[in-house]
Amino acid sequence: MFCQQCGNEIPDGSRFCTSCGAPAPAADNTSFAAEPVTPMEDTISQTQAIPKAAPVYPQENQGQPQGYAQPQGYAQQAPAYQQPVYNNGAYQAQPAVKQTKWHTRWPGSIGTMGVISLVFYLAALVPLFIYYHDDYMPIMGFFNAYRIIGILLAIAVPVLFFTHTKKLAFLTAIPMLINLILLAVDTFSNMRYMDSMAVGENIILFGVEFILVVLYVIQMCVRPHNPAMPIIYLILSILELLVMAVFVIINFTEYYRPDMINVYSVINYVSSIFLTVTYCIAMFSSRKR
Repeated sequence: MFCQQCGNEIPDGSRFCTSCGAPAPAADNTSFAAEPVTPMEDTISQTQAIPKAAPVYPQENQGQPQGYAQPQGYAQQAPAYQQPVYNNGAYQAQPAVKQTKWHTRWPGSIGTMGVISLVFYLAALVPLFIYYHDDYMPIMGFFNAYRIIGILLAIAVPVLFFTHTKKLAFLTAIPMLINLILLAVDTFSNMRYMDSMAVGENIILFGVEFILVVLYVIQMCVRPHNPAMPIIYLILSILELLVMAVFVIINFTEYYRPDMINVYSVINYVSSIFLTVTYCIAMFSSRKR
């Protein structure tokens, strides 16, 4: 029989192993032949002799199990990027800030020119009021409906350019249309009371102003890419200012006019210059981009 502890052969009838001293199997089990036990050193050497294959992981599982030591020489594929998942309430997307493009608003120079034109227009009313006040005209008679509408239109020009965007560009043409109507009423209603030079002046100014209004309305409503229209508008505006300057000079030299009326004419002409510059800048800055 054999020792169950060390595996050495024990003579029959022995009570202890002669090699390791372990108790021998019972006598009634002498017929049982115990299997030899392989020593631990041999088991370890046999285990180390068996080559181990490198583990193969599926493509969808790029991560390694916890505690796994990667074998030497194994090339791990770079993991694919995955969008991080945020917990509800942990991350809140900031609302996108809507930015206004620079060309959707009128340049500040347009409103500034409109304000300067308004200041000179109101300043021109001072000598005119002094002249009529000397003739004992009451205030209500001086500020009639025609003059009040003119003041409101002068105020409306800078207000419209400061408060409205180019998407509502047609609104800025309203003061021009009303001024054109007032000029037509003044020209054709007082034609019989004016001399031929004054009538000719009003007719020329009305014709040029009519063309300017038509060009401006087309530009503001259609806003074509054609750059020729603003240039034509500029040329006609300069022509209108030259005609006005000629008639102002003629009135100074050919006709006797009170000093206050002459001062009114000069200041009002300066107001017209800034008003013309206002609309010229608007024409050049209103094209689509």
